[in-house]
Amino acid sequence: AFVSVRKKIEELRQSEQREGISQPHTDPQGERHASSSPAIPRPRNRETLAMIEQTREKYQNLLKQIRELDPEFAASEQAQPISASEIQQQIPAGTVFAECFTANDGTYIFLLDGKNDISESCLVLKDLTAEKVNRMVGEHWLTPYSQRNQSVENWHQAIENISGMLAEKFWYANDPSGKSLNDLVLERNPERIVFLPHSGLHLLPLHLISLKDTPLRPPQGGISEEAFPQGGNLDGEKSPFEGGAGDVSRLTDKYEIAYAPSASMLRFILKRERENTGRFFAANPDFRMPFANIEVEIVAKNFAQSQILWHEETRRAAVLEHAGKGDAAHFSCHGRFESKNPLASKLELAEDLTLKDIFATLRLPDTDIAVLSACETGMVELEAGDEYIGLPSGFLFAGACSVVSALWAVEDFSTHLLMQIFYDKMHKQNMGKAAALRAAQHEVRDMRAKDIRPHLERYIENAERQDRSPSLKIRGKHIQYNALPDDEQPFAHPYYWGAFVCSGAWD
Repeated sequence: AFVSVRKKIEELRQSEQREGISQPHTDPQGERHASSSPAIPRPRNRETLAMIEQTREKYQNLLKQIRELDPEFAASEQAQPISASEIQQQIPAGTVFAECFTANDGTYIFLLDGKNDISESCLVLKDLTAEKVNRMVGEHWLTPYSQRNQSVENWHQAIENISGMLAEKFWYANDPSGKSLNDLVLERNPERIVFLPHSGLHLLPLHLISLKDTPLRPPQGGISEEAFPQGGNLDGEKSPFEGGAGDVSRLTDKYEIAYAPSASMLRFILKRERENTGRFFAANPDFRMPFANIEVEIVAKNFAQSQILWHEETRRAAVLEHAGKGDAAHFSCHGRFESKNPLASKLELAEDLTLKDIFATLRLPDTDIAVLSACETGMVELEAGDEYIGLPSGFLFAGACSVVSALWAVEDFSTHLLMQIFYDKMHKQNMGKAAALRAAQHEVRDMRAKDIRPHLERYIENAERQDRSPSLKIRGKHIQYNALPDDEQPFAHPYYWGAFVCSGAWD
């Protein structure tokens, strides 16, 4: 009834718009155009308007009834404000929420925990205006990202540069009172920070912010300082944050980091309850991605039951039917973000699953976590304000409690290792999702060549045992990592591990 009433309102509104268009007239010059004076409704227009009002009243009454039965769905249909005290009630001990809002006069940050007065928790970063945030995102992030195929080095350097810019302009910048976000966080001494970004900040890896008040990690191999020199900020000056790509201490080294699309959406997500049924759903459409195939096979061993759609089986109807039947919905595939039409952003399956499909038809009533192990799955519409439009919000809207997604195009080999470790941390070490992701990222970052080779040797042995030839990609990686010194750390740069973020429920 609710859907039919909503559809009726839209039909009546469109009818009223068609009938309310003023009649064209001829001006003294003989050109035909619409009159600029208000249209005079004809009798049937008045009838249509009356029907719209009656139907709208019925819609509001139905929405009121639904709000009592399903507040979460009602909130998705009509935004409901949430007070600071309501937000604070959601915050467990050891956790702070950092809610951001970018405006023309600066960026406002509210750092909330479960006890401190909100009046003592607000920063205004006057130098980080909406214009400067957009410039940071456009010039220093999206532009080098769009040119990464021409210059991988420049893209890797952009990740380092944005980490330094965020440190200088966001984390350590003082507001008029002389305090910084770092100061407020230190006063509260949390274990976890949940970022609720705004506008372009949704696109940036806040968990990779460079820290200046902690010891640098020991120098890592794989990426040299010569290849990725430090430097560059919004004013074109050298960054004050020293260290090469592999030896910088970052926010994720000090705190567990999670993200949320908005406080209003998070309040419903945290109330969702899921039973641990031991079921796993996965979709892997591309046989040309051998490490994605291996990833799914190994991850599935953490579950008692598995429903895996391989290759041509990943049709839209099959995915929509089975995805919501597991504790985890895992997509190991290609992904693509469409900046000009975010609803066309997609997971590239045998039949593409677009964000529009997800909002319209995907339902995940039993899903605790959706893992989008694919490129660009965490990218969102830049102008969407505090509630962004992107695949993570689509899966959260569909019912998942948490979504793991990637802020950029990820590397296949390091990603498949990260996913294995991530699920292992959750299921065998009983870690929360954000904590498990953080631990997996650090473990991949610190892997040495001698730790990586056994994985490749095992894949080759398994293929030969099954009388099939290992793929050229697997053999190529085996040759590559055999040539490295034992203690080389090829994934030290955050490009290889830092793209993935956990949105929604963190435990």
